[in-house]
Amino acid sequence: MLVEQYRETQDQKLVGVLYERHAHLAFGTAMKYLKNTSDADDLVMQVFEKILKELLVKEVKQFKGWLYVVVKNECLMRLRKKRAPESLMKDLEDDGQAHLEEKTVLESQLLALEGALDELKPHQARCVKLFYLEEMCYQDIAEKTGFELKKVKSYIQNGKRNLQLILEKR
Repeated sequence: MLVEQYRETQDQKLVGVLYERHAHLAFGTAMKYLKNTSDADDLVMQVFEKILKELLVKEVKQFKGWLYVVVKNECLMRLRKKRAPESLMKDLEDDGQAHLEEKTVLESQLLALEGALDELKPHQARCVKLFYLEEMCYQDIAEKTGFELKKVKSYIQNGKRNLQLILEKR
């Protein structure tokens, strides 16, 4: 298998062979999410640069399926990063329709959310902050925290639910 050969030799030509065989699939997946040819091309190149390192440390049994997941996650992260500033700017933009009262309410909601985050269990708060505020994917959070991937997903889901409960009590 090419992946095993690459792990042993670190010969980048082998990744080139993987690219030739699978770039069209990665591009198709990127287009499905990004809907822009140049963005999809950029993302595929970034993914193949990223997997040069990841293939050395991760056990990959099914390259095609693994590549699909990596491309999909990169697309979702890119879309989330792109959408977050736009929605924040839309919320904060004062185009004559937003009033000072609305901004004050938004500010108090943000302060309440910050206080509620402090009431979560430490592992939940950490995972929620990394996911929503630092826009990290589950896998990156698992690597950074040392938690299992399933635990990260659980901490985020339970953290969201607990935040809602805390905010409803206030």
